[in-house]
Parts: sequence; C-alpha cells; structure tokens
Amino acid sequence: MAEADAQVAAASADEPSAAGTSSGWGLPALLVAAVVGAFADLLIVGRALRVETPLNVALGVLLTGSVWIVSVAAAQWLFSLVPRVLGDMAWLKAATPAGLLAGFAGSGMGVAGLYGWLWYLVTYRHGAGLIAAAGVLGAVVLGLVAAGLFVALRRQLGRLDLSGRGLTAPRVLKVGAALIAGGMVVASVVLWRVLLSTGAVGWIPVAAAAACGFLVNRKRTRRRVAARRVVVLSALVVAGVCIPVGRASAIGLATGVAKWPLVAVIQLSDFDRDGTPWLPKAADCAPFSKDRHPAAREIPHNGIDEDCDGSDEAPVFKRPEQRPFKPRVPRPDLLLITFDATRADHMGFMGYRRKLTPNLDRLTKRGVVFRRAFSQDSGTGPSFWSLMAGKTPFQVALEQAGRFPPQFAASERLLAEELTRLGYSTHALLCGYVFAGHWNIRRGFDSYREVCGKRTRDEAQVVANEASVKVRSLAKGGPFFLWVHFYDPHHPYQSHPELKLGTARIDRYDEEIKFTDAHFGRLLAQIDGALAKRPHYIAFTADHGENFDEHGRDQHARTLYREVTHVPLVIAGADVVPTMVDVPVAMADINPTFLQLAGGDRTPASTMLSLAPALFGAPLDPTRVVFQENSWSRPRRHQKAAISGRYHLIVDQSLGTQELYDLESDFGQRRNLIGTGLSAETRLAKAMRAFLTTTKLPPELR
Repeated sequence: MAEADAQVAAASADEPSAAGTSSGWGLPALLVAAVVGAFADLLIVGRALRVETPLNVALGVLLTGSVWIVSVAAAQWLFSLVPRVLGDMAWLKAATPAGLLAGFAGSGMGVAGLYGWLWYLVTYRHGAGLIAAAGVLGAVVLGLVAAGLFVALRRQLGRLDLSGRGLTAPRVLKVGAALIAGGMVVASVVLWRVLLSTGAVGWIPVAAAAACGFLVNRKRTRRRVAARRVVVLSALVVAGVCIPVGRASAIGLATGVAKWPLVAVIQLSDFDRDGTPWLPKAADCAPFSKDRHPAAREIPHNGIDEDCDGSDEAPVFKRPEQRPFKPRVPRPDLLLITFDATRADHMGFMGYRRKLTPNLDRLTKRGVVFRRAFSQDSGTGPSFWSLMAGKTPFQVALEQAGRFPPQFAASERLLAEELTRLGYSTHALLCGYVFAGHWNIRRGFDSYREVCGKRTRDEAQVVANEASVKVRSLAKGGPFFLWVHFYDPHHPYQSHPELKLGTARIDRYDEEIKFTDAHFGRLLAQIDGALAKRPHYIAFTADHGENFDEHGRDQHARTLYREVTHVPLVIAGADVVPTMVDVPVAMADINPTFLQLAGGDRTPASTMLSLAPALFGAPLDPTRVVFQENSWSRPRRHQKAAISGRYHLIVDQSLGTQELYDLESDFGQRRNLIGTGLSAETRLAKAMRAFLTTTKLPPELR
C-alpha cells in the first residue's frame, strides 16, 4: 500500500496542477519586474536628460516600479481568466479553416496598415499628442476595414473545400499565429524608428513583464516551471537592461516607461498654471502665485522676487554694441541662400570627412566663414521669423501664437519691409510645404512663392531652375533682395544611389546635402554670370541643424543642443576679405548685416549684430553673448540658451534644470559643468537673467 501511495504521489507531481492554482512564483516575478524595470528606465531617463536629482531618482523608482508591478499583476490576473473564458475550447472546435484564414488575413492587413499609418505620422507630423490621437483614430478605422475584409474573405474561402486539402482549423491556428507573430517582429525591426518615435520601445520590457505573468501562471510540472523561470529572468534582463544601455542616447526621454507617470507628476505640480512646474527642483519659487515664476518680469525694489532668481534687482539687457559701417558699394544686390536642416559639421569647408559641398566650398574662397554661427531656434518657423525680425523668436511680438504659423504684430519691422524702404525689390522662392499658405514671413515681399508643391524628392533641381530664371530676370532691373530656400536635407531623407554613400540614415542625409550642393552650384553659376557686372553679396546659412541620436530621438525642433543649432554661415561678395571667424555669432545677424550693406542700419528694436564690418577685416567682440530659445516644441517645453566664447548654457524652464558645456573640449555636449565653479557659469547666468527681461511668451504657449 505504501508503495502504491508513493507511485500515485510521484505521478501526480508530474501532472499539471488543477486549473486556478498558481506556480508559487508570482511574488518574485513582481519584485524582479519592478526592480529591473525601474532601474532600466533610470538608465534611459536619467542619463539622457542629465537630471539625476535625488527626487527624480526616487520618483523614477517609485513610478516605474509601480508600472511594472501593475503590468505583471494584471497579466497574471488576465491569464488566470483564460480557462474560464475558453472553457473546453469548444469555440476552436467550431471554428472553420476558412474563418481562421480570413481572420488572420484581415488582422495581418490591419496590423500592416497600422504600421504604415504610424510611419506616415512620425515622418510628416510633429507632436506626441497629435501622433497619438491620429494613431488611435487610424487604428479604429483600420479595425473596421480589417473586419470588412474578414467578412468578405470568409465568404469567398467558404466556397472552397479547405479541409480536403489538409487545412484543419488547429493547423491553421498554429501556423497563422506563428506567421503574424513573426511578421510583427520583422516589422518592428524594419520600422525601429517608428517604435522609437512613438515611445513603443519603452513598453517592450513591460511586455516581457506581462509574458512573465503569463508564464508563471501556467500550470506545469515542477521541471517546466523551473525552466520557465530561467526564460523569464533572461527576458527581463535582456529587455530591461540591454536595450536601454545600448541605445540610451537614442531612446532618450521619450521611450522610458517612467516618462509618462513622471511627466504627469511634473505637470500636476504646476499648481498655479503659470507654465513652471514645482517639480523636480522647486523651480517655481511661488507655486501658488501666477505672478512669480522664473519667466516673470522682475519689478525692481518692490520687495518681491518675481523671477525667482533670489534678487529684487531687475537685470538690464544690453544690445550688442554696433560698429559704424559705411557701405563699400551703393545698393548692392543681396541674395540669401538657405538649406533646410543642415548641420555645420557636415560641410566640407568645416572639415567634414566627406566632401559633400564642393560648390559651397568654392563660395568660401571669396567670402567670410563664420565657423561658430548658431540659429536662434532649432525649428524652421521660429528660426526664420527670428531672422526676418532681427530678434530671438520670442523677443518678436506675435499674434495668434496658438496657431502655426503665428503672425507678426503690426509693430514689428521686418527685413523685407526695411529693404523696400531702402529702394529694393524683394522676392522669395522657397521649397517646403511649411512655407505654403499664409505664412508670417511673407510680409513685406513683393513676390513670394513656394515652388515645390507636392513634390517629395529631388526638389533641389526645381529650386535651382526657378531661382536661375528669377536671377536673370531681376538682373535687368534695380537692386533686389532674393531669398532662395532648398528643402532636400530635411527628413525623410531620400536615397540617391548614384552618389553611393551608403544605406544608413546618416548616409542618406549626406546624399541629400551633396545632391543639393550640386544644384546650388548650378544656381551659383547663373548668379555669377547674370550679376557679373553688378555688385552683390551672397549669404549662405541654414535654419537649424539635425540630430542623429546625440540627444534623444527627434531630428530637430525639440532642443537647443549644438547638433541642432550650430549652422553654416558664409557671406561672400564685392571686396569681401576671405577669412575664418571663430567668435560666436547669430544666424539672425544676417538681418542687420544686409541692412547695413544696403545703406541702412539695424532697426531700433533689433537685438542682433551686423557682421558687415567683419566682412572687411574688423574684429568681432569676443565677449558677446548669443541667445537662443525654444518654446514651440511639442510637447511644450520652454528652453533658453546663451553662448559666449567656448561655453554653452542651456536652461530648461519647464524642468527647472541647467546645463553648461565646453564646446571646445566637449563637442558632443556630454559633460554637464554646472556647479563645477567655472566663472563662465556665473557670467552666463547673469546674462540669461537679463535676457529673460526682453522675451515674453504669448499666453497661448505657456
């Protein structure tokens, strides 16, 4: 009897446990998921943002650990319901091969369509909120389409004798599920950028945690449970640690699981809704007063510290001191040539390893190269309206600022308007859908055209053709100002196989620059021929640079780091003394420069500095501070920056953080020098406080 009982006990140990019982490994799974997930997210969020304050670390561990615990617990609970829902699998026995095939085909097409829709949104639309809302709407529509396909296919396949061909329902189920799972894995690898841009990568560890909940809830023998523990641990380690460690700089804030609860807590801490949250650094010194926050205007000697800088003194902003200048030639023609999204360090004349810009390099032989030129914003709109007004983006008075593009207030005096007063005809030939419609920058131009329409590649040849015709026409009349904008280097980057630079994203970007330079060369030849006997100046620059995973995932328009604001700037023309200038200058300095070359002067409210004297050998002030700001990013973050000498100070007013970088020894901006005792920190912080008195965000953007 004892032997029989032992045999029964041994046999029962090898059988699956009764439905509804647990493997006993649920609590360890929760703890492993919470700890690994929390610290994996900290690697993403903390390292990428450099805001590893004790409070942020505590919040990251608490919030992320909570997300992971909930995900595993929810998965365990949901999968515990599976036996009750499925019962004896009668639904599968009743399913037909035709129905299953139609279901897999419809769902497969729906998933493929959703991937394509997300790719379109990420490529052509900006803003996490917009992408998320449109993505959900697209998923609903595609679900309805998939359901329609299912009904139609089931009807057609039902007319065939599939069972007679060996296609049984269980076999179709297994093969179909395997194909869809494999297809999703392949699509995820191919469309990795979509996952990055939509924040989906951060949920891969959560999916691993959910799988953990599923696996530990399966009723298996002890041997199989032990094997699954190894699998689960491996999945958690790989998904939670290897991914963020390998791509920390690429994933950035946007893909950490901790982002969503952390951002929610930060936003909720803006108790008075003045645009400055109290967390994470108590940046808002008066969290319950709308009149006191870092962006507020300081009223001196009233006993109140409005701008939270610890002082009741109002900093005084001083415009850069302008040197007097007498034009060398009367009313020369002025040409502004701009490339979109073009980094300074990818220019041949800036020492790039690839010779992408032979025609621009040729232009530098008769001009001044400003090696440290910085745009005033990292987005096209604010950067160009800054240039047109001769100010930083939000020193400019704007109307309807909640809509894009906002309009200039009537009080603003714009470059085209000022040149018109000086006797110039003014013209713009621009490429890019962002320039269509009622754009604010068209004000003051005698003619303004977006020339590329719906064309999505090889736009440079269209721009060069149109501009060449325009130059020949304008050469028959009086002095003119012509602005020509090339759009090709903007993402998405098109491949140019004839250039054979490679297939990586940065290779295609370089191909776009080289392709654009070739057509710029054709335009330059036309300019040299048509204006050979007319004095003229050509300024070449870009609206912003481009990010390739140096700081986060977005190409541009989200931060103020060097890679997205360091732009090429060359000015060539009559009697210019060719040289290289290493003093920091502003891209928007072109505004007063052109006005001085035309015989005028900078407008009274302009905060930029004319570079005209430097074109003929005069030195620039090495102590000048160049300012930047970005408040048009989506989701909204208010950032300001100041550059002087070799140092770059970046202040994030939304997060209450500061960063200081040495652009000479730390070109990639990886080592934050705030708090290390540098005198540059004190000097730039003082200049920043003064600058903040001159810039005011419209209420719609706060």
